[in-house]
Amino acid sequence: MCPIFRFSGPNGGPKQAHAVWQWFNCCAARVPEGKAPLRFNLDETSVCLFQGGGKGTIIFKKRRDPPATEPHESAPRAKRRTCLTHVAFICDRSDIQPLLPQVVVGNEATLKAGDLARLIAACPPNVQLVRQKSAWNNMRLMVQIINMLASALRPHMDRFQPFLLLDASRVHLHPEVFYRSLALKIWPIVVPAKLTWLLQPCDTHLFQKYKADLQRAYQACRLDAGSRELEVEDFLTCMWSAIRRVFQGTVWDVAFDGDGFGHNQQRLSTYIQRQLQMTEPLALPAGVPSEDMLKLCFPRGAKVPYRALMRPLEPAPSPAAIAAAPVGHRMARRILPASFGKAAPAVPKLLALPSSRMPVAKALAGREPRTRSEHRLREALAKGRAETE
Repeated sequence: MCPIFRFSGPNGGPKQAHAVWQWFNCCAARVPEGKAPLRFNLDETSVCLFQGGGKGTIIFKKRRDPPATEPHESAPRAKRRTCLTHVAFICDRSDIQPLLPQVVVGNEATLKAGDLARLIAACPPNVQLVRQKSAWNNMRLMVQIINMLASALRPHMDRFQPFLLLDASRVHLHPEVFYRSLALKIWPIVVPAKLTWLLQPCDTHLFQKYKADLQRAYQACRLDAGSRELEVEDFLTCMWSAIRRVFQGTVWDVAFDGDGFGHNQQRLSTYIQRQLQMTEPLALPAGVPSEDMLKLCFPRGAKVPYRALMRPLEPAPSPAAIAAAPVGHRMARRILPASFGKAAPAVPKLLALPSSRMPVAKALAGREPRTRSEHRLREALAKGRAETE
């Protein structure tokens, strides 16, 4: 049954779809020469440890059960309420897909500390098992996941420019997540909140197929186990087999093209066109979107780091323009390495010493430097004397 699509609200209409597609077109048009675009999608899904009760399950009713009791598959309440979080990655290249990290997060009650080493040892090479207080994603873990993605892509960064599609979850929109992605040369693109069911590849093509495969693997494991109750280790084995079959056994470029992220939306699926009530082919520009347009991709009231997100898409200024820029102007600062947040280049401490302090040469006279900062200061002083001589 198709969901009913309404355009009366402030989010979730054709304007939001056009905004994210133009953002993508702008990124695609500014891929550095010699590189090819590489499309990714990251999203989380909750996976319950109990996968019973599905189609094909045979249930026997006991004679001692009350007549009004419906047949049901028995499972402890704790297992029926216990979930893991799978932070999933897909991309449009089959040779890169097996390298992408698949992060499975469990809380401390589900993943016992004494079992963690054994469970991690049984994980496939691209799967990361995370044990923390909560089984849900958070900002700190999200930054670590971006680092995992960059580490997996490092041997291929000279050939590809990654685009990372994210939904409008609060965890994904944290400034540290954007800054870390941009510092690692991964360009984030935000899919509007009320359009993820329609435009996000993980939602449109992945999760339903993945969970159906996982349920089949779970039922097969239960048959092999007989009367034995399945443990967390058994369930994780089912997840690993489902990840291998679905994630690595599917070509995902069709999902990105059909959702409008590629080929200037010329391969947009007819289902999306019908839902957005499109009657004519799209011809969206590839120019840098305005700040007002970018706000359409973010939830109402969310802070949009517009300058940070658009900086990789701006044309590089010429050397003459940089030389003519006033000292401290943002154009002049472009000659420095890209820096965001805590990754900004450190100012030499020699230049930051207050004038009232003891001169450095006198402070270090008659003794060897004891700390790394004193070593750097002495080297800077020696270099300055050599240049003046």
